[in-house]
Amino acid sequence: MDLRKLKQAEETFFDRYPGEFDHPEMIAIRKKHKLEKMIELTQNSFAKRNFKLPDLIVENMIKVMTRSSLVSVFEKPRFRDFARSLPAEDQLMLAKGLEKLLHGNEQIGFETLLDILKSGKLAKWSLMTICQAYYRPELEVFVKPTTVKGIIETFELKNLHYKPAPTWAFYDQYRAVINEIKLNVDPSLSHYNIAFRDFLCEACKEGYCNSCKPRNFGESMDKTIRTNVDNIRSQDNTLQNKAYAYILEATDKPVDWAYEIWGEMVEGLTHKDNHVRAISAQVLSNLAKSDPKNRMLKDFDKLLHVTKDERFVTARHCLQSLWKVGIAGKKQQKVYMGGLEHRFRECVTEKNCTLIRHDILQSMRNVYDVVNDEKIREKVLELIEIEEDHKYRRKYKSLWRK
Repeated sequence: MDLRKLKQAEETFFDRYPGEFDHPEMIAIRKKHKLEKMIELTQNSFAKRNFKLPDLIVENMIKVMTRSSLVSVFEKPRFRDFARSLPAEDQLMLAKGLEKLLHGNEQIGFETLLDILKSGKLAKWSLMTICQAYYRPELEVFVKPTTVKGIIETFELKNLHYKPAPTWAFYDQYRAVINEIKLNVDPSLSHYNIAFRDFLCEACKEGYCNSCKPRNFGESMDKTIRTNVDNIRSQDNTLQNKAYAYILEATDKPVDWAYEIWGEMVEGLTHKDNHVRAISAQVLSNLAKSDPKNRMLKDFDKLLHVTKDERFVTARHCLQSLWKVGIAGKKQQKVYMGGLEHRFRECVTEKNCTLIRHDILQSMRNVYDVVNDEKIREKVLELIEIEEDHKYRRKYKSLWRK
C-alpha cells in the first residue's frame, strides 16, 4: 500500500471538506444514501430471530436491495422477480445462506448465496455484498467494481487482484485490506466502511486513476460492439440472437456510445423483420440512462407505437422493457407515465387487452419500486378502477400488494 498517497488524500480531503463528513456536501451525500436508515432497516430485518421465517427473510432481502441507493436500478427489479420466483426450497437456501453469512460460517454463507444467484445470472458483487455491508457497517465492505479497481490502482495494492466474478477469497482479502487502511487515517474518516468508501472514492477521483477517470459521452465504441450492432439485422438467427444478448448486456449500464447507435435503433423500430423491431425497442429502452441530451423525450412515442405491433410477441417485448425509460429521470418518467396511461385506456378494444393492461401495471410497479413515488401508486389504483371485469381487477391489484 502506498501510504504517501493515502496521507496526501487525507490532507486533500480535509482541505476540501472542512468538518469532514459534517461538511454540507458530505451531508448531502449521506442523505442521498440514507445510510443510518439503511443500517437500521438491515439490522432489524436480519436479526437472528427472524431467520425462523425464511419467507420473511427473502422479502426483507428484496426490501433492502430495492431501497439501497448503492444497488443498480436495473438489478433491483431483476433480483426481486428472481427471488419471488424461486421454488420454496431455493428460497429456504437463500435465507440459510444469508443466515450463515451474518450469523455463522461466513464463507459457507457467501458461497451458498453465490450458487443461488448464479442460477438466475445475478451473481453480481453488489448483490453479494450489500446486506452484510449494512448489517456490520464497521467491519464489512460493499464491493462496487469501478470503486474497487480504482482503490487498487490508486493505492497500489499489488496483492489484490480483482475479478468480475464474486469469490469469497477476494472478498475476505479486500475486507482485510480496507480495515487495515482505516487504521492509517484519522478516525473521523473511518467509522462506517460505506462512508469510508466515499473518502477513498474522492481520493481515486483526485488521482484520476484509469478506473475512475471521467469519460465523455460520444467516445467511439470498440469493434466488437460495432459488429454486434450490425448483426442485429443479420438474417442468420444464431448471429442475430448472439448480438441481441451481447448488446442488451452491454447497455445494461450507462455507455458512452449511445448516440452512435441511437438513430439505428429508432430506424429499427419500423424494420420489416419483427425480431429487429423487438431488439431495437429493448436496446433503445436500455439506452434511456445513457441519454444526457434527452432524445428519449422526442422518440418515446415511436417506442410506444411498437406496443401496437402486428406481432403481439414483439409488442410485449417492447412494452415489458419500457420501465427502464421511466426510471431514467423525472422528464422521462413524465412522458412514460403519460404514454402508458393513454395506452392502458385505449387498449380496451384490442384482442389482448387484459395482457396489455397487466404488462402496463407491472411496468409501473417496476418503476415505483425504484423511484418510490407515491404518485405512481395513486395513478395505478386509478387505472385499475377502470377495469370492468372484477376478476381482472383483483388480479391487477395483486401486483401491488407487496
